[in-house]
Amino acid sequence: MENAIRILLIEDNPGDARLIRTMLLDQGSTDFALHCVETLQEAVLYSQEQSVNVILLDLSLPDSFGIDTLLKALNDMPDKAIIVLTGFDDQRLGVQAVQMGAQDYLVKDDIDGKLLRRAIRYSIERHRTETALRRSEEAYRSLIDDVFDASMVAVIILNKRLETVWCNEAMEIYFGIERGQILGQDKRWLIDNKLKCIFADPDDYAARLFTAYDEETYMDRFECRVMPDLNRQERWLEHWSQPIRTGIFAGGRIEQYNDITDRKQLQFAEQEQRRFAE
Repeated sequence: MENAIRILLIEDNPGDARLIRTMLLDQGSTDFALHCVETLQEAVLYSQEQSVNVILLDLSLPDSFGIDTLLKALNDMPDKAIIVLTGFDDQRLGVQAVQMGAQDYLVKDDIDGKLLRRAIRYSIERHRTETALRRSEEAYRSLIDDVFDASMVAVIILNKRLETVWCNEAMEIYFGIERGQILGQDKRWLIDNKLKCIFADPDDYAARLFTAYDEETYMDRFECRVMPDLNRQERWLEHWSQPIRTGIFAGGRIEQYNDITDRKQLQFAEQEQRRFAE
């Protein structure tokens, strides 16, 4: 029983509870370990003390009723895979339950042992996958927010559809554009309508970026000059971009703009000195 799938059944109807127990534990199966409670409160207390892999949740309980039962269960037991059990053949209710966070829903009158066991295994696996993905996204987002946002290198991250999914404070400072104006927008549209106009050579800027987008493996580096306005200073930037190969934004691009104004001013001063020396 150590490797058995631990199931918590929340069901106040003794007949339904016996039927589900029979489906899972027939022929002396040791694949599952079932514990049954009659109220949501009992379930929460049990899950706090015992390990549970999946919850079978009836929506009509003595202390909760309807879709609110699922909401409470998701809130009080957020790390558990939940399968909703309903006595009504209501497609809309089932779809709503899955949209709100349940892994699956089953109509009691349509359940047999094979269907129930398969639904339990699939729901656990889906929940594990979703949990791992969410943690990966949270870690990735934390890295971006904690490291990149404090950087004075302007960073823009695009997804595989070339939509802007993230940018940092330095981008706002260099471009004179608030993040809210570009997040979620198609980068090609942004270049044509909001970005290229801030550069001294807008057509060259747009052409270089569009080439990088068209050739997905293309790594690009070039210099560009931002023209001054009420919301930004004149400065020279070095643009660098490359495709994102792995992670949740695989297929997209990361773009960086490094402020090279001091370096360019020094170059211009040296050129001026040489011109006078001649």
